[in-house]
Amino acid sequence: MISPLLLLLRVSLSAFAAEEDVSFYLETAPSKEKSELTEADALARSSQLNTRVVRRFVGGQGWCYLLIAEGYESEVTAGVDAAKLANLSHLDVTLYRQEGKSAVSVRTAPGSPRILEPTPGAPAQAGDDPVKKILDDVSEALGGADGGVIALHKSPSVQFEYVREVPHQGQPIVAEHVYLRDGARVRLDVVVKGGPASSSTTVIDGAVASVLIDGKVSPRDAERTREVMAEYAPEGLLSYPLRFVSLVDGDPSHVALQLVGEERVGGEPCVILESKPEGEGSAVPGLRLAVSSKDWRPRQVIFTTSAGVLLYEYSDWSEVSPGVVVPMRVEVTREGTLVERLEVRSMTLPATIAPDAFTLPAPPAK
Repeated sequence: MISPLLLLLRVSLSAFAAEEDVSFYLETAPSKEKSELTEADALARSSQLNTRVVRRFVGGQGWCYLLIAEGYESEVTAGVDAAKLANLSHLDVTLYRQEGKSAVSVRTAPGSPRILEPTPGAPAQAGDDPVKKILDDVSEALGGADGGVIALHKSPSVQFEYVREVPHQGQPIVAEHVYLRDGARVRLDVVVKGGPASSSTTVIDGAVASVLIDGKVSPRDAERTREVMAEYAPEGLLSYPLRFVSLVDGDPSHVALQLVGEERVGGEPCVILESKPEGEGSAVPGLRLAVSSKDWRPRQVIFTTSAGVLLYEYSDWSEVSPGVVVPMRVEVTREGTLVERLEVRSMTLPATIAPDAFTLPAPPAK
């Protein structure tokens, strides 16, 4: 799901080229718990991020701990690592532009909770448990045991077209996306319709990756580009619904769900399931799941962490391929502020893709 996480950086990855005579650095939101950042620091370092924990006095909060990473020469590279760090730390990560002694906040990657992978040996709920029955019904409504991301990965190719809106420095960036994947080859076309960003085409073919922006072709590190491009794929933008079946028996937040009642969500009758965080500073988020009692598909998913409350709203569900059931509209907010709005226009698998689609277009003639 969205891992939710890289939401503000996906468009800007291809939109902003490296700057000269400046540097960039990253800071997490402050935390009172040093242990939380120590663990995140270890995870970040294992992911090749050069981080360190610092102690700082924060107005209104007193002495706090922050995780920082410095010395970036490229905003693109810093932006990618900001998104990684937000995912690992579960805290918002701010990217700063440093010019001499002056530093300016560029943007913030929201620390959305990572969807945890199933835990081997996690206890199953009783066979007659009403919560298990509801979750089983939801799993079936989202494609069943062989559906979701499993069915998606069995397809040799996919074409995924969508429109995304993300806020950026007080202005919305609206862009049309066409994502193509054929085996290990990937292409993403981004056409910006509004906001401070540039249209682009990114192609990965084997060990070669390139991006075309403003008529200029630039090489990219293929491994890093493939990692970031995964966030533009269906698995990245629609992670929660596509991976739901794998979560219900192992993810701690889902294992702890309890039935709390029924209520209307957006005028539709829904069953409400909830689980609470394991304690202050817990890495396991609290979860509130509102499931339609008509079709057993999620309408709202709310994660609660130390970084705040993140709300996902899903609507216009469609089975785009046998076992692949996705919402055609998604809206994500944090504490009532828009993080992302997504409209899926089409998703085709397998897709018929022209062989030359993964040849980067030549720059236009001058």
